[in-house]
Amino acid sequence: MKVIKLNSTIFHIFLKKGVFVLLIILLSHNLLGQSGNLDPSITPRYGTVNLSEGFDTDPYTVTVSSEGAIDVSLIGICPGCRGFASSSPDLIINWTGSSEHLRVFFEAEESDRDATLIIQAPNGSWIGNDDAYSGSRNPMIDLRSFGAGRYAVWVASYRASDRIRGKLTVTEENKKPIGENGTTLELDVPFVPTTLEVVNAMLDVTHVGPGDYVIDLGSGDGRIVIGAAKRGAFGHGIDLNPVRIREAEENAEQAGVSDKVIFIEGDLFDADFSKATVVTMYLLSSVNLRLRPVLLERLRPGTRVVSHAFTMGDWKNDEHHVVEGRNVYFWIIPANARGMWTWNTKGSEFQMEVSQEYQNISVNIVSSNHNLLVRKSLLKGERICLTAVDETNNRQYVFSGRIEGNQISGMAQIRDGNVRAIETWTATLVTR
Repeated sequence: MKVIKLNSTIFHIFLKKGVFVLLIILLSHNLLGQSGNLDPSITPRYGTVNLSEGFDTDPYTVTVSSEGAIDVSLIGICPGCRGFASSSPDLIINWTGSSEHLRVFFEAEESDRDATLIIQAPNGSWIGNDDAYSGSRNPMIDLRSFGAGRYAVWVASYRASDRIRGKLTVTEENKKPIGENGTTLELDVPFVPTTLEVVNAMLDVTHVGPGDYVIDLGSGDGRIVIGAAKRGAFGHGIDLNPVRIREAEENAEQAGVSDKVIFIEGDLFDADFSKATVVTMYLLSSVNLRLRPVLLERLRPGTRVVSHAFTMGDWKNDEHHVVEGRNVYFWIIPANARGMWTWNTKGSEFQMEVSQEYQNISVNIVSSNHNLLVRKSLLKGERICLTAVDETNNRQYVFSGRIEGNQISGMAQIRDGNVRAIETWTATLVTR
């Protein structure tokens, strides 16, 4: 048998007893029922909404469920259009005014579910998205170039027969009015709420409790700071969007923690968060990288930092947890141990040279003009711990202390044969 494919038609040619038999199978979507069409003229499953630029109810949200067996990728309406959808749209948006800041996104109630988004713009063109960004399974589409008119929106399931329930949101979230002069600012990060399961995981990994002061960078509706307050902590959130600030204040009032938390409208890069014991974030990779040197410079050693979904580039996390398919990364701000340090123990002078990259240190210790064998070196926040042995006499040392500026204060253990001794350890920085 020989198979020839021409466009959407497949020719099966059989040779039987010297006779050619030509069987033509048309792979028409309509004939085989493998696909259909997305029809924007059908009544939407979850209604029609009329919105205009600067609408007061921003964000507009509606709970929807993806449904349908139409394989959108087979229709070929746009390169990014994929998933399984119904023929009728989920929502119609009648939009008035500029769409420069118009954004539509969907967030599944269950984080391990993978949805896609398909939209027909007023000019008849199609736009599709699977994942808004790396690490997210939720889709998002910016409609800034299409203008006023009618938008037909479908939420589709990435896998066939997978029904996904969640919130479909329409927002101008990346547009922020500044009251007095009417100018606008672009937000660096879209508002996508962190699930309560991930919020709890972030607070668990940072061991938030009484005595902590938590600052949430890009606090959105306030759920992380509110969750921290319920555990006995105090704190505040910082967000550029006044709509989010009002929503967070209302949520804090409803949760009964408004006496423990405050929400501040402002740019997180201009904010003073140096006194926090815990810093929480759900931003973007690019924003995290911009924040990284600021965090390391401003925060005190030992401050706990947690990020939902995004890393800090080559600053490796101290812990990594996966919660319902979502990544939670945890760091402890390291002290600056870099440089040459000196001290005396048991009448012997020691010199220690420390090289450092974030929380990773490389240590060389010299005493009596020869190098000690450093078996272990650990920097965790402001704490530094070392174990070393003098191979000339097999004397073993343990140094454990706290770095405070140009001094290390702690304890030293000395094991010399059967003799055990404990001394105060004080090391002084000579040079960086």
